Amino acid sequence: MMSTMPFRRDRSTRRGAALLLVLIALAVGLLLVATWLDGRRESVPVAQRVAANAMARMAAAGGADLAVATIDAETDWRSAMDDGRFDAAFVMATATCSLRIVDAETDAEPSDDTVSLRIVCTADVDDVTVSVERTIDVDASTPTVDLGLGETAIVVEHELRIRDESALLPWTARPGNDEGPLVVGSLDGRADAVFVEDAAVALGTEMLFVDDRSAPGSFAGWRQLPDVLPAIVPPTVPAPDLERATADRSVVELGSVPETDMLSGQVRVPARTTLAFDGDRVIRSLSGIEIADGAMIEVTRGTLVLDAAEDLIIRSATISVADGANLVLRAGREMRLHDATIVPEAVSPADAAGEFPSTSVPRDTLVATLDGSSGSIVVEGRSAVVMSIVAPGGTVMIRDDAVLHGRILAADVELGGHALVYARPDDGQMIGLTSPIGPHREDDGLLIAELASADLGSPSAMLAAADRIGLPVVLLAERVEPDPEIVARRGEEIRERVRRSLDERRRRRNGPRWAWADRERDE
Repeated sequence: MMSTMPFRRDRSTRRGAALLLVLIALAVGLLLVATWLDGRRESVPVAQRVAANAMARMAAAGGADLAVATIDAETDWRSAMDDGRFDAAFVMATATCSLRIVDAETDAEPSDDTVSLRIVCTADVDDVTVSVERTIDVDASTPTVDLGLGETAIVVEHELRIRDESALLPWTARPGNDEGPLVVGSLDGRADAVFVEDAAVALGTEMLFVDDRSAPGSFAGWRQLPDVLPAIVPPTVPAPDLERATADRSVVELGSVPETDMLSGQVRVPARTTLAFDGDRVIRSLSGIEIADGAMIEVTRGTLVLDAAEDLIIRSATISVADGANLVLRAGREMRLHDATIVPEAVSPADAAGEFPSTSVPRDTLVATLDGSSGSIVVEGRSAVVMSIVAPGGTVMIRDDAVLHGRILAADVELGGHALVYARPDDGQMIGLTSPIGPHREDDGLLIAELASADLGSPSAMLAAADRIGLPVVLLAERVEPDPEIVARRGEEIRERVRRSLDERRRRRNGPRWAWADRERDE
């Protein structure tokens, strides 16, 4: 009979298994030690690069802030740039920094017209490079005095009414940056001359009243000027060159671009016609001008003037104006823009129907004006228009779903329906007549005598004002330079007056949203 014996491991087999386990544990330990040593060797450079990046970023931010403070403290930062004071590299902490300063609007070298700077500071630390950017507003080298009240959003001779669900909004230079305040005012000086219905919107509006003693308490800010401003005057519109103009007193169907100026009885641009104007051209009608549905007019160079003695109608048509070109629309009785699109070439119709940067368009190169002491300009339907509207003695109505980017000067203005008006902000190049301090005013705050002229819009009056002030003056798109000899003789006085004006404007911009000019006027 066989018996079953329990299995017993050989003692040497057990010792072999233990040795194998020890070897495996030792290998794992050595692997962990090697991994730790390798990670430690790599983590030191990583930590160094993280520290270098942090130091470079802090140095770049500090260098950009230093450049901003330096420019703000410089009496003439343009001369400092020309002298190369911002060109040399400099050391901040352990970083080597360099600056790049350009015009924020053009990305080119700053010029006399630059009003916004982009400052880029680049810092290098141990082969780590970091750049930080700042954007600041600066004043133009030679400001101009605006005789057309162009630093204001809406100025009326009598009444402004913002009705229904319409809105007056700031035209922002950068998203989220309010360039206000929006200055609206009445030359009548009545506290009830500006009326805003409950459902309407007028954000950040500063009320301007001329020679009025009562404060309209329902508004956020109000300002009273010490003297009466000159009457609103229209720009001078070029007349047709009669020596070479084509004269036809009948109705003219304008199917192609005329080779010369025109003087006609009535002018009509047929539907779906495309006209490209390259150079100055005046088209004047003794009756009316009509631009029909689907017509397209392009102004690629020079100034196009559409001048109707009676009515000017633009219906479902588009006018595009290239950079550097100009458009002037004038009507003697009524101007009606229905579903019209009038924009700079750089602005798409879709952008013009909403908010877009003010830096996208030049100043006052598109102007609509009335010729006479009465009449009306109506912007209605789904129109999208970028221009200044000037109607001395007339009425301006923006209604329905129309959108206007620009400003309005008129006897009476009404916004209604769902209309939007994006008011052009002060871009730093203008010293307007409504500014309480500047070279356009005497030391006692009153306007200089040359600006009290009833004929302020004439070239001779503008030249007299320019010579007295010693600065260029502008009325909408027209600009007059002062006599260089006068500027040379009175240079120091002129510079001091401009400096005072710019300091006051900067103080107002950094201070409250409205300023007071409540000096009692001498009776």
